[in-house]
Amino acid sequence: TGVFGLSRNPAYLAFFLPLAALSYFDWQTAAASMVIYVLAMNLLVIHHEESELQSTYGEGFAAYRSATPRWFA
Repeated sequence: TGVFGLSRNPAYLAFFLPLAALSYFDWQTAAASMVIYVLAMNLLVIHHEESELQSTYGEGFAAYRSATPRWFA
């Protein structure tokens, strides 16, 4: 429910928003920053975090993962 019903990673999504705001000044820098951020977070942080959650909570986390998008609904 709440914000975790819309995104499995609302804090990471919140960190993404200032990068998107850079497009006001320079859309190319903003686009590059956003792509690098999303790739780095998915590969270096979220993948490991979700593996830990899966091993800890099992089927409960699997159901949550299938019902809730990683970044935003």
